[in-house]
Order: sequence, then structure tokens, then C-alpha cells
Amino acid sequence: MLEDDDTGALDVLEELVADADGCDLAASLKPIASALSEYDFDSALKPGKLDADEWQIMKQHATHGGEINGDQDSELLRLAKTIALTHHEKWDCSGYPNGLKGESIRLEGRIIAIADVFDALTTARPYKKAWPVDKAVNLITEGAGAHLDPDLVPIFLNALPDILEIRDQYAEEKGVLLNRE
Repeated sequence: MLEDDDTGALDVLEELVADADGCDLAASLKPIASALSEYDFDSALKPGKLDADEWQIMKQHATHGGEINGDQDSELLRLAKTIALTHHEKWDCSGYPNGLKGESIRLEGRIIAIADVFDALTTARPYKKAWPVDKAVNLITEGAGAHLDPDLVPIFLNALPDILEIRDQYAEEKGVLLNRE
């Protein structure tokens, strides 16, 4: 099972629930946090490359994220559902779970796709070391028009100094391992 110190994701969700305590959002987030705690992340966090079966299971996380969010009254949770379902779609339609292409991928998903790639590359995981920022930026730039929205990548690059400042602040607070090169 996923532990807080593996990725920090549950830690952040718990903080959101705590911050939202006493409002309708808290009631909506608690079942989501509960469902996430039951999800088996062992394949995602194992050292080394996933085998074909593990990769198929891993690809289901986008659909599972949409299902966990369900149909909500909360605008924030509807947004979370959209992001869960679209953040692994690719500009050239080679992504998953639905093989969407270009602007048929919701803008929220296209934005988070860039953030997700950057985070995945520049943060240490059980299966890899954190990449230097310049190497991650090169891959993101090369992925514009194939993996990523070619109009959003330059916007991301312009915002990179601010993104790095926020990332470094969060990493220090949570003890996340980054490559700061």
C-alpha cells in the first residue's frame, strides 16, 4: 500500500481534508482518501521497470481516478475527475485511457500532463533517480506536439522559475528528494 513518505500524495490529500474540515468539500474528499488508501500502488513504486502485466495495471490509474471521484457536486472534484481521466492522454493520440488527440483533450488535462511529466522526471522514485531540471526541460521541449500540447510547453517554460521556487519550497517542507541541477 502507498505510504505518505513514498510520494507525499496522501499527505497532501490529508492536508486538503483537514483544511476543508467542516465544509461540504471535506465530506466529498474523505471517501476519496479512503479509496486511495485501499488502492494497491506496489507495482507503481517497485524498483526497476514494470513488466507488461504491471504496465497494464498501472495504466488503469487514470480510469480509477475518475471512478474514485465519481459524479460530484463540487466543482473542484469535477475538475479532479477530468484531470484524472485526461492527464495521460497525448497530443498525438498515443496516450491513455481513451486515445484522445489534440484539443479533444481537456485543457486541464493538457496542463497537468506537463506538470506530471516534469514532476515524475525531477523527483526521485523507488525505480529511478531524479533527473536534472535541464534534462527534463529538454525532454518536455522535444515532446511538444507529440506527447504534450505545443502551445502550452512555452508557457510552462516561461513559468519555470516560479515553478522551481514552489517545488523547492514544497520539497524542503516534505523532505522530497529532487535533483536541483
